[in-house]
Amino acid sequence: MKYDIIIKNGTVIDGSGAAGYAADAAVKDGVIAAVGRLDGAEAERVIDASGRLVTPGMIDMHSHADMNSWVYPEMESLLGQGVTSCFSGHCGLGVAPAYDWWIETGVESLAVNRVIPPILGGSYMPGFNRIVEKSAVQEAVRKYMDVDIGWTTYAEYLDHMERLGQGCNISFNAAHSQLRTGITGLDWERELSAEELELEKQRLRECFEAGAWGVSLGFDYKPGTWTPYSEALELAKVAAEYDRVVCAHTQQNYRARCGAANDRLRPMDGYRELMEIGLASGARVHISHIVNGYEMIPDDEAGARASVEATLAVIEEYRAKGVRVTWDVLQDNRYAGFFHYPLLATRFYAYIKDCGGMGAFARTLGYQSYRRAIHEEVTGGRHRAVSPFLRIGEDFAALKALKVQGKTLEQWGEEMGTDALYAALELLHRNPAVIAVAERKVPQKFGLIADLFSMREDAAIGIDSDMYNYDVHQSWGEDMPWECGTPKAFCSYAGFLERRIMTPEEYMRRLCGNAARAAGFERRGLIREGFHADLLVLDWDNIRANASNEKPASAPDGFDCVIVNGRVAVDHKKHLNPLSGQILRK
Repeated sequence: MKYDIIIKNGTVIDGSGAAGYAADAAVKDGVIAAVGRLDGAEAERVIDASGRLVTPGMIDMHSHADMNSWVYPEMESLLGQGVTSCFSGHCGLGVAPAYDWWIETGVESLAVNRVIPPILGGSYMPGFNRIVEKSAVQEAVRKYMDVDIGWTTYAEYLDHMERLGQGCNISFNAAHSQLRTGITGLDWERELSAEELELEKQRLRECFEAGAWGVSLGFDYKPGTWTPYSEALELAKVAAEYDRVVCAHTQQNYRARCGAANDRLRPMDGYRELMEIGLASGARVHISHIVNGYEMIPDDEAGARASVEATLAVIEEYRAKGVRVTWDVLQDNRYAGFFHYPLLATRFYAYIKDCGGMGAFARTLGYQSYRRAIHEEVTGGRHRAVSPFLRIGEDFAALKALKVQGKTLEQWGEEMGTDALYAALELLHRNPAVIAVAERKVPQKFGLIADLFSMREDAAIGIDSDMYNYDVHQSWGEDMPWECGTPKAFCSYAGFLERRIMTPEEYMRRLCGNAARAAGFERRGLIREGFHADLLVLDWDNIRANASNEKPASAPDGFDCVIVNGRVAVDHKKHLNPLSGQILRK
């Protein structure tokens, strides 16, 4: 038999945690046809993996790729870092089902701006996504993005995605925010009536019938903050009927539920609520992006370790009661958010629009009276920022943190005898296209906590980001500021692998085998004959993330070859975009 692909002379790390071994791997018709010594076998393509590891494709256990794969189906930023499958649709967020209302996801925000202006200087902020009439959004997205969002039901959505094609394999959870808002519209700050709850449950059944993997809840996001325990339990009972999973961004940060504030809320309270839902309903539950469930006193390494152990002990307590509970943990805390804002001018869009473009704005800044007027507006809390992804606070703290050539704007201002805002305006006067990036310092303890969870034998790992193609940027038009994809989406797994806190076998167990088992993906996550041919050829010793705030759209090193369902998708950083990913219907 002539194979499609043979990967020869590599060391196979099969994703189970077992020790690596020398073997060849053959692919035929999208599946792994043989693993072993294949001397003399023929193939359409032979890949020499000498000195390389051959592993299963990585599985992103907390993916928001569904938020924009309907716009960027090539999924380059995920494939480039070795992700071949996505367990997506989390935190109650998503784009289906979509009845009369649309909850903004971020990727379409510039089009949504044409329908309804951003509120309070920004729109894509946790808990403050705009809810807009779907018909108006559909028209704007079609006009300004040349993309159609004509689906309503979950079945129509999955059919649309299959016709579109996808770079990675991708499963979808039904978005509770869309289900709920499809019933309440803008009147979501209340409990559902009995009739409305029955309608919500019926629509969830329709999602499951179409192939939704589960239902996702987001108790820290509106409208999820107005979901009482009783409603979540009823949805979980429907999930149990179909043996589907209930994934949840449990209540951790917002500290208000159904209009009642609770300053004593801790992450463990949210975890317990979800596991109680699993206990009462019989549904399988999945904790999204787990963190330590307790406050750490003292807040040091020993406290972090104790808190992680105590959190996992509670999970084991519920497992002993019969609750089927899994969890994922995030990696790479260096970059936050879904988008990156490389141009300093992005923060001053409203003023740039008034002037007629970035060049005109820079020239107008030559007038000191104009600079003074902007300074008074910003420092007085009246800053008219309309970036869909950013709002500068009243004390322009965000500006102070921006870095230019190794110095913060605050430091620049001090050198000029002024403040960060005047320094920013001076820089824009000199060069309206200057790049200024946010200086974010993440406490070391957060990295330690992520590593402690990751090293648990049953850990599965996620990115918690959507994805973009490397050359993507969004702009308001010619000579206007632009924004590009976040570094987090381009290098999260690569950065994780760089740290070398585990052996390759241990990493791949968590990124592949454990993830496939937690997600419920059949015949994926392991290198076995008959399994889907999602494979990586890794230059393990030279894996590098490369992406930075200054150059976010940088492909990582070390991922020599990425194969999805038997077709080469990435060949030494060259994206072939065969769109060979599958829509995984449950």
